[in-house]
Amino acid sequence: MSDLIRRHGIIVKSANFALYGDLSSRIVSILAGFTPRIEVYSIDESFLDLSGIENLRDHCRKIQETVIQWTGVPVSVGVGPTKTLAKLANRLAKKQGQVVILSTLAERETALKTTEINDVWGIGYRRSPMLLARGIQTAYQLTTVPEGWIRQKMGVTGLRTVRELKGQPCDDLEIEPVDKKTVCVSRSFGKTMTDQTTLAEAVATFADIAGSKIRKADLVAGRVVVFIESDRFQPNQPQYRNSAAIDFSPPRASALAIHKATQTCLNRIYREGIGYKRAGVYLLDLVKHDDAMRDLFSSEPPTSKDISKVTDQLNARFGAGTIAIGRIKRERTWYMRQDMLSPHYTTRWSDIPTCRS
Repeated sequence: MSDLIRRHGIIVKSANFALYGDLSSRIVSILAGFTPRIEVYSIDESFLDLSGIENLRDHCRKIQETVIQWTGVPVSVGVGPTKTLAKLANRLAKKQGQVVILSTLAERETALKTTEINDVWGIGYRRSPMLLARGIQTAYQLTTVPEGWIRQKMGVTGLRTVRELKGQPCDDLEIEPVDKKTVCVSRSFGKTMTDQTTLAEAVATFADIAGSKIRKADLVAGRVVVFIESDRFQPNQPQYRNSAAIDFSPPRASALAIHKATQTCLNRIYREGIGYKRAGVYLLDLVKHDDAMRDLFSSEPPTSKDISKVTDQLNARFGAGTIAIGRIKRERTWYMRQDMLSPHYTTRWSDIPTCRS
C-alpha cells in the first residue's frame, strides 16, 4: 500500500477533529452575516433563508468569496424553494463548480431528470432498490408517482420528500438548536488491546467527554451504555461484541456517577483473551436538568456537582484530560493512529502558520 501511495503521489491525512470543528464554527459565523435565519444541519452543511434577496446569484457568489477569503475553505452553494431541492442543487453545484439556483419549473425539472433516485436526500440506499424495481430511476420519475402509493410504501416521511421535490416546502428551518436525546463518544483504537486496565482507561476517557458535553448543555442522562467490540477485519482472531447498561433514577450528569456506571458496565462485559478494537459510551434519555423527574429517596452527594464543575473548568482552561476521575494522565497508547495528522492551524499556538515578509 505504501508503494502504491508513493507511486501515484497520493496525499494521506489523518482525522483532525479539533481543526474540523473550529473551521466549521468559523464558517457558520460567516454565513450568519448573510442571513438572519440559518440552520446548522451538520459540521459541513447549513441551510440559509435567502428570501427577499435581490441579485441572488451575486449574493451567493459573495458568500463563496468571503468564506474562502477568510478561512481558505471552498464551499458550494445550491439554492431551491425547499430544503430537499436546495440539497439537490448543492449536489449539482459541487459537480459544476458554480452556484446552482433552481428558481423556475424548467430548471427544477432538468435537475430532477439528471438526478438518480439513490442521490435524493431522504431516499438513500435502503429505499432505492424498491423504487428501482418499480422502474423509478430518477428524482423526476419519483414526482410522477401517485401520492397514495408513496404514502403506502414510504410513509409520511417519503411523502414529504416527494412534495418537497415538487417545490412544496414541508420542513422549515430549525433555527433554534434541538436538545439532543443521545450522546455517543466512541473510537476505533490504533491497535488492538487485551488488558482490562487500558480498556478501562479508554472507556473512562469517553465517559469524561460525554459527561462534559451534556453538562455544558444543562442536560442529565437517564441511562448509560458501554459497548466493546473485537476487530471484525481479523476473522482469524476470536470475535466478540457486547454492551451493558445502567439506568439512573433520578437522571444524572455528574462526572462521578457517569464514571462509576461506565466502569461497572465494562466489568460486566469484559472477556479475557479478546483483542478489542473499538469501544464507546452512550448517554441516553437526555432531558433538561430542570425538567428531570425527581426522586425523594435517591440523591447524589452534594459534592458531586461541585467536583464536576471544577473538572470541567480545569479541562476547559488547560486542555481535555488535564484532570480525570480516578486515574492519572497517561499517554494514550490506545488512541487512533494519526501518523499523517495535519497541523492544528487554528487550535494550537505552536501550529499557527508564520508569515515572513
